[in-house]
Amino acid sequence: MAELKSCPFCGETPTTFFEILSFVGGKDIVILGVKCRECGIKREITFNVNKDCCFGDVLNAMEKAIEKWNRRAE
Repeated sequence: MAELKSCPFCGETPTTFFEILSFVGGKDIVILGVKCRECGIKREITFNVNKDCCFGDVLNAMEKAIEKWNRRAE
């Protein structure tokens, strides 16, 4: 997994997080992302979980969330 860059606003060390949202009908949505512990800014990805989902799919989604966090304007 890629290393997290420090927060672009306050310079603090961020952390990864995930939330699982369950809806009527058995559909689950996972929100994966990176959040600054100090100022609370975050970048996240919504991931739909289905019966064919595997752990590798979740890891790939987290990698994308980290890439979004680490992206900086030129």
